[in-house]
Amino acid sequence: MSNKWFLCLLCLLAMATSACSTRAQPIDLIQGETSTEADAQTAIDPEVKSALTQYLLEELEVKGPVWGSVVVTPLGDYQFLHEDHGEDQDVAKQVQIYRIHVAYAWIDGIAVMDGDQIVWFHRGFDLRQVYLANVDEDQARELCIVGDTGSGIVRSNMTVYDFSQHIWDRYVLPMDQGTINLTPMDDEDGLLVSKIKLLDLGIEADKTLMGRLALEDGKIVFLPLK
Repeated sequence: MSNKWFLCLLCLLAMATSACSTRAQPIDLIQGETSTEADAQTAIDPEVKSALTQYLLEELEVKGPVWGSVVVTPLGDYQFLHEDHGEDQDVAKQVQIYRIHVAYAWIDGIAVMDGDQIVWFHRGFDLRQVYLANVDEDQARELCIVGDTGSGIVRSNMTVYDFSQHIWDRYVLPMDQGTINLTPMDDEDGLLVSKIKLLDLGIEADKTLMGRLALEDGKIVFLPLK
């Protein structure tokens, strides 16, 4: 084998190795997120905060001093292809993702915004996990949210939002079955769903794999592992 062909072979091998090492994986949006109220308030565009305050007051009918109490934490931007009926092809659209917390109103939610316009709002309580991951195999990521709701009778729930189709679905785990937990897959941009039963003091008693998270025809399903 000539030196020229040997060098070409080495280049191809390096490219293949690089592609494998940069394989897309789910993005954890709230891991290590520790913004204080003061930090969050000063970092937010006043028009964004105003739009969110108005939404909380008018759409969610939250009473009280919302403007002074709401904590708005940026979680990042996301760009996706959006179907534009006035164009012959899909167009790129970028949105901003925020975590919204109003302690006295028991709101710990997620807002997807286009500038100061609210595209989608998830009213949650006690969010535990928020991921960007591809769960419908369309080469685009979805927003996957896990949290708990209720007082006394607490239920674990999961919501998946499809940016490009603007559809979402919610799955609630019965209280006696434990809590939902998402785990990123090692070799692809997907998430595994488990249900965990806890003892007192948060000690894990039992963990059962439910399957791979998927969104099919706008509904949350759990697929068996291949």
